[in-house]
Amino acid sequence: MIRVASIKQNSKLLNCVGKLEIIKLTPEHLPVVFEIQHAGLSSPWTFENLQSTLENIHSFSFGLFLDDKLISFCLTTLVLDEVNILNFVTRLEYRRQGYANCLLQKVIALAEQQKIVSFFLEVRQSNFSAVRLYEEFGFVKLTERKDYYQNPTENALVMALNVKKQ
Repeated sequence: MIRVASIKQNSKLLNCVGKLEIIKLTPEHLPVVFEIQHAGLSSPWTFENLQSTLENIHSFSFGLFLDDKLISFCLTTLVLDEVNILNFVTRLEYRRQGYANCLLQKVIALAEQQKIVSFFLEVRQSNFSAVRLYEEFGFVKLTERKDYYQNPTENALVMALNVKKQ
Protein backbone atom coordinates (compact mmCIF):
# COMPACT_ATOMS: atom_id res chain seq x y z
CA MET A 1 0.00 0.00 0.00
CA ILE A 2 1.20 3.46 -0.83
CA ARG A 3 0.28 5.73 2.05
CA VAL A 4 -0.16 9.20 0.65
CA ALA A 5 -1.05 11.08 3.79
CA SER A 6 -2.14 10.84 7.34
CA ILE A 7 -4.98 13.21 8.01
CA LYS A 8 -5.10 15.57 10.95
CA GLN A 9 -8.47 16.03 12.58
CA ASN A 10 -10.56 18.18 10.26
CA SER A 11 -13.31 20.44 11.60
CA LYS A 12 -15.61 19.11 8.85
CA LEU A 13 -15.22 15.54 10.13
CA LEU A 14 -18.00 14.80 12.58
CA ASN A 15 -17.69 12.14 15.27
CA CYS A 16 -14.38 10.88 13.90
CA VAL A 17 -12.39 8.80 16.34
CA GLY A 18 -9.42 6.93 14.92
CA LYS A 19 -6.56 7.16 12.45
CA LEU A 20 -7.38 8.58 9.02
CA GLU A 21 -5.16 7.96 6.00
CA ILE A 22 -5.38 8.58 2.27
CA ILE A 23 -3.99 5.65 0.31
CA LYS A 24 -3.48 5.22 -3.44
CA LEU A 25 -5.83 2.45 -4.49
CA THR A 26 -4.54 -0.63 -6.28
CA PRO A 27 -6.22 -3.76 -7.66
CA GLU A 28 -5.85 -5.37 -4.20
CA HIS A 29 -8.58 -2.98 -3.01
CA LEU A 30 -11.07 -4.23 -5.64
CA PRO A 31 -13.22 -6.46 -3.41
CA VAL A 32 -13.96 -3.73 -0.87
CA VAL A 33 -14.38 -1.02 -3.55
CA PHE A 34 -16.86 -3.33 -5.30
CA GLU A 35 -18.74 -3.98 -2.04
CA ILE A 36 -19.00 -0.28 -1.10
CA GLN A 37 -20.09 0.72 -4.57
CA HIS A 38 -22.79 -1.95 -4.80
CA ALA A 39 -24.17 -0.95 -1.40
CA GLY A 40 -24.15 2.76 -2.21
CA LEU A 41 -25.08 3.23 -5.87
CA SER A 42 -28.22 2.44 -7.83
CA SER A 43 -26.17 1.75 -10.99
CA PRO A 44 -22.88 0.29 -9.79
CA TRP A 45 -20.03 -0.64 -12.08
CA THR A 46 -19.11 -4.23 -12.80
CA PHE A 47 -16.13 -5.80 -11.06
CA GLU A 48 -14.37 -5.82 -14.45
CA ASN A 49 -14.92 -2.07 -14.98
CA LEU A 50 -13.53 -1.31 -11.53
CA GLN A 51 -10.58 -3.61 -12.15
CA SER A 52 -9.85 -1.98 -15.50
CA THR A 53 -9.84 1.47 -13.88
CA LEU A 54 -7.53 0.50 -11.03
CA GLU A 55 -5.15 -1.36 -13.35
CA ASN A 56 -5.01 1.53 -15.84
CA ILE A 57 -1.61 3.21 -15.89
CA HIS A 58 -3.43 6.55 -15.93
CA SER A 59 -5.40 5.76 -12.77
CA PHE A 60 -5.15 8.45 -10.09
CA SER A 61 -7.41 6.81 -7.54
CA PHE A 62 -7.40 7.15 -3.77
CA GLY A 63 -9.23 5.89 -0.73
CA LEU A 64 -9.82 7.36 2.69
CA PHE A 65 -9.21 4.78 5.40
CA LEU A 66 -10.33 5.01 9.02
CA ASP A 67 -8.34 2.58 11.16
CA ASP A 68 -7.48 0.57 8.02
CA LYS A 69 -11.13 0.39 6.90
CA LEU A 70 -11.96 1.92 3.51
CA ILE A 71 -14.58 4.60 4.14
CA SER A 72 -14.62 6.56 0.87
CA PHE A 73 -12.95 6.27 -2.51
CA CYS A 74 -12.40 8.45 -5.56
CA LEU A 75 -11.61 6.70 -8.84
CA THR A 76 -10.13 8.97 -11.46
CA THR A 77 -8.01 8.90 -14.56
CA LEU A 78 -5.44 11.39 -15.77
CA VAL A 79 -5.71 12.62 -19.33
CA LEU A 80 -2.84 14.96 -20.11
CA ASP A 81 -3.31 17.79 -17.58
CA GLU A 82 -6.88 16.88 -16.62
CA VAL A 83 -8.42 14.59 -14.03
CA ASN A 84 -11.69 12.85 -14.81
CA ILE A 85 -13.55 11.78 -11.68
CA LEU A 86 -15.19 8.53 -12.67
CA ASN A 87 -16.59 7.24 -9.41
CA PHE A 88 -16.72 8.78 -5.93
CA VAL A 89 -18.48 6.81 -3.20
CA THR A 90 -18.63 6.91 0.59
CA ARG A 91 -19.95 4.04 2.71
CA LEU A 92 -23.60 4.66 3.52
CA GLU A 93 -23.06 4.72 7.29
CA TYR A 94 -20.27 7.34 6.95
CA ARG A 95 -22.05 9.80 4.65
CA ARG A 96 -22.65 13.43 5.65
CA GLN A 97 -19.80 13.31 8.16
CA GLY A 98 -17.11 15.11 6.15
CA TYR A 99 -15.18 12.11 4.84
CA ALA A 100 -15.88 12.83 1.16
CA ASN A 101 -14.89 16.46 1.74
CA CYS A 102 -11.61 15.35 3.30
CA LEU A 103 -10.85 12.93 0.45
CA LEU A 104 -11.74 15.37 -2.33
CA GLN A 105 -9.61 18.07 -0.71
CA LYS A 106 -6.60 15.74 -0.69
CA VAL A 107 -7.19 14.47 -4.25
CA ILE A 108 -7.28 18.06 -5.53
CA ALA A 109 -4.11 18.92 -3.60
CA LEU A 110 -2.31 15.85 -4.97
CA ALA A 111 -3.45 16.71 -8.49
CA GLU A 112 -2.13 20.25 -8.14
CA GLN A 113 1.27 18.78 -7.21
CA GLN A 114 1.13 16.87 -10.52
CA LYS A 115 0.50 20.13 -12.46
CA ILE A 116 -3.13 19.21 -13.18
CA VAL A 117 -5.07 22.10 -14.70
CA SER A 118 -8.68 20.91 -14.40
CA PHE A 119 -11.13 18.31 -13.14
CA PHE A 120 -14.24 17.02 -14.91
CA LEU A 121 -17.07 14.79 -13.68
CA GLU A 122 -20.66 13.74 -14.18
CA VAL A 123 -23.06 13.58 -11.26
CA ARG A 124 -26.72 12.63 -10.98
CA GLN A 125 -28.89 15.71 -11.20
CA SER A 126 -30.77 14.58 -8.06
CA ASN A 127 -27.63 13.95 -5.99
CA PHE A 128 -27.91 17.27 -4.20
CA SER A 129 -25.36 16.49 -1.49
CA ALA A 130 -22.71 15.56 -4.08
CA VAL A 131 -23.50 18.61 -6.22
CA ARG A 132 -23.22 20.80 -3.10
CA LEU A 133 -19.87 19.21 -2.19
CA TYR A 134 -18.48 19.83 -5.66
CA GLU A 135 -19.76 23.41 -5.68
CA GLU A 136 -18.08 24.03 -2.30
CA PHE A 137 -14.79 23.15 -3.99
CA GLY A 138 -15.48 25.51 -6.90
CA PHE A 139 -16.81 23.08 -9.49
CA VAL A 140 -19.21 24.71 -11.93
CA LYS A 141 -21.92 23.17 -14.10
CA LEU A 142 -20.94 23.08 -17.78
CA THR A 143 -23.91 21.25 -19.27
CA GLU A 144 -26.36 18.38 -18.80
CA ARG A 145 -26.29 14.95 -20.42
CA LYS A 146 -29.84 13.81 -21.01
CA ASP A 147 -30.73 10.33 -19.73
CA TYR A 148 -27.07 9.60 -18.91
CA TYR A 149 -27.87 7.45 -15.86
CA GLN A 150 -30.06 4.37 -15.58
CA ASN A 151 -31.91 2.83 -12.59
CA PRO A 152 -33.59 5.31 -12.59
CA THR A 153 -33.09 7.12 -15.88
CA GLU A 154 -31.79 10.57 -15.06
CA ASN A 155 -29.79 13.43 -16.49
CA ALA A 156 -26.18 13.99 -15.48
CA LEU A 157 -24.71 17.35 -14.63
CA VAL A 158 -21.29 17.78 -16.21
CA MET A 159 -19.13 19.80 -13.85
CA ALA A 160 -15.61 21.17 -14.04
CA LEU A 161 -13.01 22.73 -11.77
CA ASN A 162 -10.07 24.80 -12.95
CA VAL A 163 -7.21 24.31 -10.48
CA LYS A 164 -4.55 26.19 -12.42
CA LYS A 165 -3.35 29.17 -10.43
CA GLN A 166 -3.92 32.40 -12.32
